[in-house]
Amino acid sequence: PENSIEKIVKETMHKAFWNVLRTQLESEPPIYEHALVLLNDIKEAFQSIFLENNKKALDKINEMLDADLIKQQAEEGVLDFKSYSNFIVHVMSLACAPIRDDAVAKLKEMDDIVDLFRGILETLELMKLDMANCLLNAARSEVIANSVSYEKQKFKEYLEYYKDGFPATEKWLKRNIPDAVETVESTSINPDKKIKDIIFNAYVSFL
Repeated sequence: PENSIEKIVKETMHKAFWNVLRTQLESEPPIYEHALVLLNDIKEAFQSIFLENNKKALDKINEMLDADLIKQQAEEGVLDFKSYSNFIVHVMSLACAPIRDDAVAKLKEMDDIVDLFRGILETLELMKLDMANCLLNAARSEVIANSVSYEKQKFKEYLEYYKDGFPATEKWLKRNIPDAVETVESTSINPDKKIKDIIFNAYVSFL
């Protein structure tokens, strides 16, 4: 939420990180301590965005963002941060949902390396959410199809464990049978409606 302590702390920590990164990259010679952490975070983010069946893409990402190689380049002073950003943005453009095309296109226009990588991380977080939502939508129909049978099976297991049934639940429901309703046979009210009325009354009294 806006103005929440959590939001203020998060924004403060993020600002501090990017300030340190800028200071390190602008020093002579450049310091790549935070940059190495950043590249590793980006590499891990791609693991969440690409499914396991995209092995070829993941292998290419792991090859390009190899931690040992990047560390060696940093130690030798030949780390080309810009080339890595170009590769990362290119992969993002191939993997992102259409709704993120504009955000990725803006990344390609950025010249400031720190602002660019900040934009990369923020966009990757959105892409991770896109992938999670995609997987949930794909699984939704299967979950719905199996939920009823699953609930019946679990309820059956509970009944087998509790030999006496659920006496408290039965009393709770019976207490809330409408006075005008005696039995299913003695009334013309639709049985389904009668059951719904009982459950409705029971939950109202419970609340």
